[in-house]
Formats: sequence, structure tokens, C-alpha cells
Amino acid sequence: MKMVCIPAIVSLCGFAHLPAEDAVDYSESVKPILATKCFACHGALKQESELRLDAASLIQRGGDSGPAIVAGDAGASLLFQRVSTKEEDQRMPPVGEGEALTPAQLTTIKAWIDQGAVSPDEPIPPDPRDHWAFRLPLRASLPQNIDAAWSRNPIDSLIAFCCQALILYIILHDLGLLHFIPASRFIASAISQSSQVNPSSSRPK
Repeated sequence: MKMVCIPAIVSLCGFAHLPAEDAVDYSESVKPILATKCFACHGALKQESELRLDAASLIQRGGDSGPAIVAGDAGASLLFQRVSTKEEDQRMPPVGEGEALTPAQLTTIKAWIDQGAVSPDEPIPPDPRDHWAFRLPLRASLPQNIDAAWSRNPIDSLIAFCCQALILYIILHDLGLLHFIPASRFIASAISQSSQVNPSSSRPK
């Protein structure tokens, strides 16, 4: 009769029931690391080597060197290779521009890629320079077909246009035809404040 090592059986049974590696959540665990370490050079405002890492779809697309990740294989993924390399001239973030990823951060990135780089659909962040606050102001065109008596300067033309619109609003309102046309916020606000407005048809001398 053969002797069986009881501890070995217990050990094997225990291994068979070990919990699977916890899935790494892209939004909660991966993106914050990329935002801290990578977005400055690979985000919406700046894209070194045409690479953006601020959205999962852009990570998959990659840059000049090809896709940044190979789902399921961190070792073959350029992103993980560059953030984990010991060669300072190849490491990302570059020496002097940012601290290297910590061992815990590298473990998170590697596990996420090895698990298939699962990520939700997310909008691509717009270029901050497209925000209206960063655009050069453009000169607005003046209203046309304004009585010359009311258009000695641009401000007069704008006031005359508003007065004409207000008069039209009052007329349509009195005729019960107002519901057929949309009223601008300016006109609606002006009517609500004063129902006795009756601007002169000619500019005061």
C-alpha cells in the first residue's frame, strides 16, 4: 500500500480553490496613473510622437510607433515596455520630466494589459484650445437695412435693430400672431419689464 502525503493533498486542494486575480478597473486604477504620469506629453493638449493616452480607444490606436498596447500581453506592449524599462534614455516619463512609475503602478498597468486591457467606451477629450475662452474674438457684423438716421455709429445700429425688433414683437403680440414666430430672449425680457415702450421712429437731434 502506497503512502500518500496528506499535506500535499491539502496543498493541491487549496491551490485549486485560490481566487482568480482581481480584475483591474481601467477607470478607477489605470486612468489615474496615466493622468498623473503621461497626460502632460500624451494628452489633448500635447501629443509626443502622435500618441495620446487620455482615452482607451486612443491607447489602442497608438502613435508613430504603432499601437501602445497588445491586449493580453503586457510584455509585448510598447506602453509597458517604456514605463518599466531600466534604461533611463528610454524610460517614460523621461528623466527630469517626471518620476518613474512605482512598482505598484507598474503591477497595475501590467495586470490590466494582461487581462485584456478591458475599458469602457469613453468620449475623447477635446483640445482645450478649442474652448471659446481661448479663441481670438471676432468682430461681429452690424445689422443691415437700418435707417441712416439711426446709424451714425455701430452702437446706434445695434440700438436701432433692437428697437425695430421690439416694435415688431409688440405688433405681432397685439395681432395675436406672436405664437407663429420665435421671440429672442432679449425681446421677451424687454416686454416683460415694460409694456409701455414706444421708441421714436427717428433719432433725436
